[in-house]
Amino acid sequence: PFKRELLPMLKLSNAHSKRLRLWSAGWSSGEEPYTLALLISESGLFDGWDVQIHGTDISRRMLTAARAAEYGSSALRTTTPAQLARHFEPGSAGRFKVKPAIKASVSFGHLNLLDDAGLKLLPRMDAIFCRNVLIYLEPAARRRVVHSFWEQLFAGGYLLLGHSESLLTFSTDFALVQLKGD
Repeated sequence: PFKRELLPMLKLSNAHSKRLRLWSAGWSSGEEPYTLALLISESGLFDGWDVQIHGTDISRRMLTAARAAEYGSSALRTTTPAQLARHFEPGSAGRFKVKPAIKASVSFGHLNLLDDAGLKLLPRMDAIFCRNVLIYLEPAARRRVVHSFWEQLFAGGYLLLGHSESLLTFSTDFALVQLKGD
């Protein structure tokens, strides 16, 4: 749904600026931001655009792993052989390293989602990906984080959550958009 549905909508809404800003909040070891960069590259929709993907996480250990951009076969299990050849190069001990062309649009930073001052350092976003993070927060903290996401998005921006997460009891700021999916 991201590549087929959301990317064309983002291209249409940002055609005037030719700029795309995505934020992956709480991404663990960096797979999600790199996957977003890979899918954007493969779509061809944003060639010549200013594309920035920001990845943030609270764990400095995960930040180091993400910046290394080297993954084993289990992390790449849904990556096709063609994608592997196009976007990765051999790494150490049978692992695969993200090629510089994909790494170039991704930046990583340390951030606690409850740190209001840190959040203000990020630019406004067209879409925020926060999958399977809110479920670990207490209700008051969830409300704060969701409100911060709302403030961080451009008007008409998208917040994508994990399957087990819902905004029903935390925010009425967002309108549900149902993507077709597979």
